[in-house]
Amino acid sequence: KNGMLRHEVSTFALSKGVAKSRSQASVWHMHYTLQILPSIIIAHTVLQQPLTLSLKSVFWHTQLQQLQLPDQGMSLYGTSIETRYSDLIFNHLA
Repeated sequence: KNGMLRHEVSTFALSKGVAKSRSQASVWHMHYTLQILPSIIIAHTVLQQPLTLSLKSVFWHTQLQQLQLPDQGMSLYGTSIETRYSDLIFNHLA
């Protein structure tokens, strides 16, 4: 798992012209923090639904005969901010 992540970070950084491994991690972190994470947080806020951020969480719904996300259809509208963001903060960002 770690090797795969390292390879992806390296490939991404090399496409940006960065060759040193320590610099590669920094470039990926900056890209993730400034480009990806804000989109996740905005979508989470606008949809007011927990977002499944891993394909490992997808499951097969036998009655509907389709793949679903575990939080599909569970609205968090009207819940506390702590409830709404706890999964994002403690599971995804941890």
